[in-house]
Amino acid sequence: MVLAIETDGATYHSSATARDRDRLRQEHLENLGWRFQRIWSQAWFTSRQHEVERVVDAYHRAVAAADQPPLEKRPPEPAKRPHPSSPSTHSPERPFPRVPPAGSPITEYSHQQLRAVVRWVESDTLMRTKEQLLSEVMRHLGFQKRGKRIVAAINAAIDAERTN
Repeated sequence: MVLAIETDGATYHSSATARDRDRLRQEHLENLGWRFQRIWSQAWFTSRQHEVERVVDAYHRAVAAADQPPLEKRPPEPAKRPHPSSPSTHSPERPFPRVPPAGSPITEYSHQQLRAVVRWVESDTLMRTKEQLLSEVMRHLGFQKRGKRIVAAINAAIDAERTN
């Protein structure tokens, strides 16, 4: 077994601890060497063919990775350089959006740029509360303090993305 595919459903949305269970289950399977792919019901209903393509691609990547020699026998891979605006190793499939450098004042980011960063963070398909998403976006943009303008601007971008 090399790939786990998880979907959400009606019982998923009614459970307060679903996000924690998902995170723990995913961590456990990844520690066993599995790859993980999640399909959200909304994405399935709005773009089924795209989701099928994503799963097939994930399957091929998982099989290719399983065919590789164990990590200790492989030559070390060169370190990947994160985008200058992204201080973490978060690396969803899409490249980090073009935005002002990390640590720039919030007024230098357009609403569309903030929305692009929110989309980028959410592209890893992990479930996050609005507060967790706010913290993650702030971290990627280099903000360490939760100023009122920063929080308001990022929350507006989150709200706009989540209503689309």
